[in-house]
Amino acid sequence: MTFRTYADHHNRLHVVKSGFSWPGFLVPTIWLLMRGLPIEGAIVVGMVIVTLATAPTEWMGLLLLAVNLVAGFFTNRRIEAKYRAEGWRRLADVRATSVVDALEQAAQVPAAGGLTSA
Repeated sequence: MTFRTYADHHNRLHVVKSGFSWPGFLVPTIWLLMRGLPIEGAIVVGMVIVTLATAPTEWMGLLLLAVNLVAGFFTNRRIEAKYRAEGWRRLADVRATSVVDALEQAAQVPAAGGLTSA
């Protein structure tokens, strides 16, 4: 998996997985709120409510699946956008098997300059 590494002005590291977000797909509202994206979480709740209120019964399951798929594809992008908006700088992309491994590799990136993980 590829992770994008970011550092804030306090030299703390954070990594964001590139591509599909399984937590964003399985529990989108909770995941978005945990990641500090309340507006996006509210949008997902609104989409679910609209689907439940207006969709024909035979289409509800498919439409709710579509909402979760959209959340899965866009959650990591929104997290990255939030970090960039807060002034975090992108350091590098690392290939790793887990978030912990990605943080360890990010700390070794020459551009990181001795940063420590948060």
